[in-house]
Amino acid sequence: MVAPVGGDDALSGIALATMASRSVVGAEPTGAGADDAFRSSTRGTFHPSVNPKTLADGLLTSTREIMFPLIMEHVDASYTQSPVNKLCKPLTKAECHSLRMRQ
Repeated sequence: MVAPVGGDDALSGIALATMASRSVVGAEPTGAGADDAFRSSTRGTFHPSVNPKTLADGLLTSTREIMFPLIMEHVDASYTQSPVNKLCKPLTKAECHSLRMRQ
């Protein structure tokens, strides 16, 4: 199951609710400071986001330090994806360029 990582309540709740039956993967926007859970889990230490910039505005909140151990224990993997790349597929080149300039 793939869950978005915002403030991490949804991700940690899903991980706890499904821990016996399926893998849970956290998903965040790439770079611009909004990939704090990915950076934290790959480094093994807590790294909060500081002033993140992304078009994925629902994922701007930082992972909380109190939830980090739970995520490390129960979330199987974390990955990042550029929200612009996903949005650009149905757009024209000019529209896509405009989105990239705003990111």
